[in-house]
Formats: sequence, C-alpha cells, structure tokens
Amino acid sequence: MPNKPMPRWKPAPEALIQRFEIALVSLPGTEKKKMFGYPAALAQGNMFAGLFEDRMILRLAAEDRAEFTSRFGATTFEPMPGRPMKEYAVVPKAVLDTPRDLERWLAKSFAFAASLPAKLSKLAPVKQAAAKSPPAKKAPGKKAPAKKGAAKSPPAKKAPGKKAPAKKAAAKISPAKRAPAKKTAAGGRTAKKASAKRS
Repeated sequence: MPNKPMPRWKPAPEALIQRFEIALVSLPGTEKKKMFGYPAALAQGNMFAGLFEDRMILRLAAEDRAEFTSRFGATTFEPMPGRPMKEYAVVPKAVLDTPRDLERWLAKSFAFAASLPAKLSKLAPVKQAAAKSPPAKKAPGKKAPAKKGAAKSPPAKKAPGKKAPAKKAAAKISPAKRAPAKKTAAGGRTAKKASAKRS
C-alpha cells in the first residue's frame, strides 16, 4: 500500500498566538518551545499546553478533564483523525474568550504537568560535561615536582669548592721552594764569616 502523504497543517492565527502568550504570563517557570511547529508550554520538561492550527489544547488530570468536558463541552484532542491524545483537551471558544477562565484552566494544566516526573532537556548533558571540565585544570599542578628537581640543582655548584685543597697544596709547595734560597743565603753568610776569620 502506498504511504499516505503527511497532512498540511495550517499556521495558528496571530490573534490566538498573542492570547496564548498573554495567558502564560501568569505562570512563572513556564518553558516555551515549538511542538509540531506550533507554540507550546512546558513545566519541568512536560508539555501542558499548546496551539494546533486554530485550536488551543490543555493537558489535564483525569478529574479536571472530566469537569472541563462536562462544564464547557471540551473534546479530546486529535492531531490526526483516529489518533487521540487522551490527556489533552481542546479549549472551547467560551473559555478562550474569557481571560480569567483561560488562566484558571492553564494553571490546572501547569500543576498537572509539574506533578509528573521531570524530563531533562537535551542541553542538560552538555552542561554536566562543562561542569566536569574544571578538574582537568589540575594538570598545571603537576609542575611542582619539576620545581623540586630544580631545587636540587644548587648542590651541583659545590664542585668549584673542591679547588680549595689545590690552593693549600700550592701553599705547601711555596715554602719548599724558599728553603733552598734560605740555605744558600746562609751558606753565603758562613762563607763571608770564614773569609773574615782567615783575614
């Protein structure tokens, strides 16, 4: 069987988009993104409201959804015929036209989504990896052993100090050279004395 072509959805009216944005101002902490190409609102990663063509949809708990249906005639949301999204209801026109009612039911929808297990965004793993990057800065600290090695270099300078014994040896040699000179001088004096006696 040939594949069925994907339906072409109509863009949401600008007036509906503005009404949706204004109603979300009363819900701090709301995350905004696109779903199916339409504006959507999320709480802790869980979608709770959005637009689809010319309709606004809310995600409600079973009890709230039953009340929403009985009081305002809300219907289950079906993005395509025969494929209902059971937790989502289409907001009736009477609620869209009453800001207080719309904010009230948006608050119920927000509370229901916030009670569900949180879903981490796709950006979370990148932030965690960035958080782990600082430990890599410990590498420069490994240069400390190199500094200790440099501190050991001064003992090598003691080699020139060993020349001191050589100087002492030279000092010992000089008296030995002078000794013959003294003896010769003494010999000359004795020779002079001997000649004097002879005369």
